[in-house]
Amino acid sequence: PRIGASVTFYGLAVLRQFEMQGVFPLNESVAIGRSRDKLRSTQLLARDGIGLPVTTFAHDPKQTEEVLKLAEARDEGIIAVINADGVLLGVIAPRELTEIARREAEEDMLLMSGVSPDSTAFDSPVQILRRRLPWLATGLIGSAVAAMVIGGFEETLAAAAILASFIPVVMATAGNAGMQAASVSLQEIASVPED
Repeated sequence: PRIGASVTFYGLAVLRQFEMQGVFPLNESVAIGRSRDKLRSTQLLARDGIGLPVTTFAHDPKQTEEVLKLAEARDEGIIAVINADGVLLGVIAPRELTEIARREAEEDMLLMSGVSPDSTAFDSPVQILRRRLPWLATGLIGSAVAAMVIGGFEETLAAAAILASFIPVVMATAGNAGMQAASVSLQEIASVPED
């Protein structure tokens, strides 16, 4: 019989009832119960010489960056996830590791560009404004500070009006420097060699 992991307790109770009545299924309740304990299953397989790939254990499936670093450091393709009691909850397969790495890189790129990783193409204008407003306010405060600094040199600018013509150049250079930093960061991320 096929018993879902979430109802194992009830499914085994039904199988044990059949076994007590002399009706034996193809898979006994004891075998199914043992198969649910993944760590015990791997121990039984190892005892009989059936090996598994080198595996890394993680205590929290949400610690994806740490899991990726650990897998890369140990050059492993499969990550086992266990709970605090040491019970195996499952494994993260190579395809899932690749997807985790892609999501983490995408999240990092979004954060570098000032976009929340929670943003979607279906966000309402209010949601977009709520996420962008802190960045816009920071820019406004920076502009106000720059205006105050320039205002402190008002007499000097009045005496040599040609200096005022350089203010837009300096501001544009600051913006260009920011764009260059973002471009270099993205190029660095894109040029990481795949193993």
